Amino acid sequence: MVLDSMQKSYNSNKIKILRKEENMEKEKMKWPFSDEKEIEQVKEVLASDSWWRGTGKKVLEFEKRFAKYHNIKYCLGVSNGTHAIEIALKILGVGKGDEVIVPAFTFVSTATAVLMCGAIPIFCDVSAETFCLDPESFRKVISEKTKAVIPVHMAGNVCDMEKINQIAKENNVKVVEDAAHAQGGEWKGNKVGFYSDIATFSFQNRKVMTCGEGGALITNSKELYDKAYLVHSVGRPPGDIVYDHLVLGSNDRMGEFQAAILLCQLERLENFTKIREENAKKLLLNYICLFDYLFISS
Repeated sequence: MVLDSMQKSYNSNKIKILRKEENMEKEKMKWPFSDEKEIEQVKEVLASDSWWRGTGKKVLEFEKRFAKYHNIKYCLGVSNGTHAIEIALKILGVGKGDEVIVPAFTFVSTATAVLMCGAIPIFCDVSAETFCLDPESFRKVISEKTKAVIPVHMAGNVCDMEKINQIAKENNVKVVEDAAHAQGGEWKGNKVGFYSDIATFSFQNRKVMTCGEGGALITNSKELYDKAYLVHSVGRPPGDIVYDHLVLGSNDRMGEFQAAILLCQLERLENFTKIREENAKKLLLNYICLFDYLFISS
């Protein structure tokens, strides 16, 4: 009788899992999501004959709105999230011989951006609960050569920025938040970017807010913003028409088409974040049912 009861329980859980998977398949949204708003915005750029930020208005408009959304003073739109991290490190003075602490669990660009600056990535452990950088592990690997740390907000989880920032300040270490996964993310009521020197974002195709490829930096420092602008625009200051290259830089500018799409995506961010959280709960429930079934059946 006990075995029969357990078998019925296994079968019941299995049916629940299959039904939930069927429902999730029906509810699946096409991605990237767009509608007539993106079409109209792109048409505006086409008709304007101003397809780059030098003469257009969309990039500037997006930067203002994205900064305001995060309650941060400055935003710079760039070509992608990888370049955003590289620019952030460069303007903070990271260079040859320096060490930059990064989590052991992250996308490769977090570490390669350090290498592109001539510095050395030093790996520290992540939390088993969130897969985000562990503050105490960060503290343990700080050395005399440590110039910066890059906490990565992983898969919707936000790092413990208060502890990380406190440790960084105690050791004169700069903080660059890798918020590629964290559009709309918050820590204790503050949007990502609040605690750090610079926060960087990716708008790659799989992100909750996307333009296919794109990135951004946000900061409250006018000095850092001005440096970032020069580095991302081949050394040219805003409004330059005489090719006045003031510093060594590359062309990492965001285009008007990308910014036009992001203006629409930003309007949907709050709603898409809620949907993402609801879907996460559904997935977690499925996993719980599956683990229960496997545990009992074993």
